[in-house]
Amino acid sequence: MSISALFVETGGRIIIQKNKLFKYSVLLLILSITVIIWPKHYNFATKEPFIIVTRYSAGLDEYKNMYHKNIAIYDDGKLVLYSDEDSDLNIDDDAPVLRMQLDEEEVEQVKNTIKQKRFWKLPRDVSTPSEDGGFRYVTVNLKSGSKKVGGLNPDNERFDDVFQSVWDFVEGGEYRNWKEEIEEYIE
Repeated sequence: MSISALFVETGGRIIIQKNKLFKYSVLLLILSITVIIWPKHYNFATKEPFIIVTRYSAGLDEYKNMYHKNIAIYDDGKLVLYSDEDSDLNIDDDAPVLRMQLDEEEVEQVKNTIKQKRFWKLPRDVSTPSEDGGFRYVTVNLKSGSKKVGGLNPDNERFDDVFQSVWDFVEGGEYRNWKEEIEEYIE
């Protein structure tokens, strides 16, 4: 075997090894970017609401206006607007509740908003400094866990989009009627 044949043979192996190393590096880089950018797989809860949005006043107000407004949406399209027990108000199980039925497309619209806005990547606290205003929260429940995001006067466009995608379903006459009923109940 001549020196040139050995050089080509050795050189060929080195080039092949460099090519393999380069290919593996590129593949690893693509995989890393995909994992970082690709949205979390959302396996939404089915035995409990997959999303709950909550809002309540933070400033000085009449006691009858200091109740929590919660909207829960279930996988089957059931939407429930309710108020829950508060430290200052006596709200029991017999408090007024608004129930609605969303169609499959509306449920998918909310789920897609959660995915598109990358809810799982939001910080848990999206508050802005203030002494009054209101608290808003969004809780998303998956089969493998849940995440709650919100705070005082939240200022985050992605959070706002997810929150509003749910709140839009109840704005209107039915909401006003429920609000009057719950405030009468509190008095």
